[in-house]
Order: sequence, then structure tokens, then C-alpha cells
Amino acid sequence: MTIDYSTPKRKKLKKDYKDTPIEDRFFPIERTIDRYLKPLDPANSCLPLIKVRSEVFYQISGAYRLIYEYYCLEECMQEAFGYLYLYAASIMKAYELRSDEVKVCGQNPAIQRAIDLGFDLNSVVYALISINEFETAKKICQDNNKLLFYMLNEEYDKAQEILNEIPDNPDEKKEVYYTSSPYLKKIYQAIISGNEKDFEAEMLYRIKKYRRYTYDYSFILDTCSIMMIKFARKRGMDYHFDIAEIPKYFLDENNHVDKERFKLPEVPLRDSDV
Repeated sequence: MTIDYSTPKRKKLKKDYKDTPIEDRFFPIERTIDRYLKPLDPANSCLPLIKVRSEVFYQISGAYRLIYEYYCLEECMQEAFGYLYLYAASIMKAYELRSDEVKVCGQNPAIQRAIDLGFDLNSVVYALISINEFETAKKICQDNNKLLFYMLNEEYDKAQEILNEIPDNPDEKKEVYYTSSPYLKKIYQAIISGNEKDFEAEMLYRIKKYRRYTYDYSFILDTCSIMMIKFARKRGMDYHFDIAEIPKYFLDENNHVDKERFKLPEVPLRDSDV
């Protein structure tokens, strides 16, 4: 079964991506690093200062997302795989550096709040599982998302105990991405019970929902669905539909990121910070 997906939004985005040279998508990364290493006088810049490296890496994650989406649309899946890894790695680096910067006041309170509250940890885990970085995903989940941790370790009884505490009918007005556990509960339960028919039905329901309402979660690459399919395959189930947001390359667990090729940029401490 193929679910057609040709909305005006997707068509416009694909045209915009094709009309923008790929080099231009790397420019925000270079500019962000320069803003940290060579800060401008605030009086001559409309952009806030970047005083800590965690903010550098957090900001460039957004550029990596646009890059991996570009390569997905171009069906260059090895590149999409690699830049999805850099998207996740840049956020992980931001969290790592943040632990050493707690005494330094950042200039972007939105970024600091997002890091402090762990807003992006689930999306990082979805990305890591999508590119078969299972052990790294486990390390992040162990202290931050026990449900995903138990699913990764195939401890289904413990996963079910967590699901039992989640309401059956969450308020959909509070969620536009359908990527958090209350909106995935029925999919998890179908996986744990080994019910392939229910799994497919609930997956299709969710995909159609987020396509209709999403405004930020990627409708170019659905890492949440990719993760769920990989969980289902561990239970001996599979899916039998094709959708644009789930490239088959990402479902092959033999594919791995070439980490010699895909590396985060070096961002040294400024002389004033040493």
C-alpha cells in the first residue's frame, strides 16, 4: 500500500530547497561559529551575542536539519543519514558543554531553557535510532526516558508498566507533532502485544494526523515512525505500506554513518574564555 503525499506545503518546500544552493544551507553554520569566535559590537548587530559554545552547537542543529531534509528530498540517502547524525550530535554536544557552562550567563534564554528542560532529547533519540546508533540512544534514554530505554532493551513488561500509567485518550489539542508517549501509546501496545494489524492501523492513523496538523516536526523524514517500525521488527512484525517520510534506506539496520566523513566542526574556546 502506498499513501500518496503531495500537499502544496511539501511541493513548495521541495521547490524552495531545489532553488537554494546547498552551499547556502551550510552558511548558517559558519556564521554561527563566527558570531561566537568573532563577536560583533552589540550596537552594530541585530543578533544576540553568543557567549557559550553550547549555544553554538544548539543553533547549528537547526541548519543540519535543513540539510538532511534537503538530501532526503533529493533522495541522496547516505548524505541524509550523515547529516541526521550531525543534527543529533550537535544537540548532544550542546548538552555536554552546558554542564561545564552553568556559571556562564548565555545570551539566548530560549536556548538555555530548552537545554535545561531537555526539550530536544526525545527527537535526538528518534534520530539516533533512525540511523542505527542504538547504544548511544540507550545512554540518553537511561536517565531521561525509561519507556524508550525499556523498548530498546526489549524489556516489554517494564515498558507496559509505564504505558499503564498513561491515559488512553490524551487531549490532542495539546500536541501537534504526535511524537510524545501519550499519542503513541496504542502503537507501543500493539508492538508489545505482537499485533501487526493493530500496529499498522495505529501507525497510519498517527501519520495522517500529524500530516494534517504539524508545523514544525519534519514531514520530510518521520524519525518517530522509523523508530516504531524498528521496534516492531524486533517483535517479528513489519509494515506493508510505503510513505514518503519513511525512506527504506533508514529501515536497513546494516546502514551506518561514516563518522570519518561526517564530523562536527571544531569550535575552540575564545582566548577570553580560556
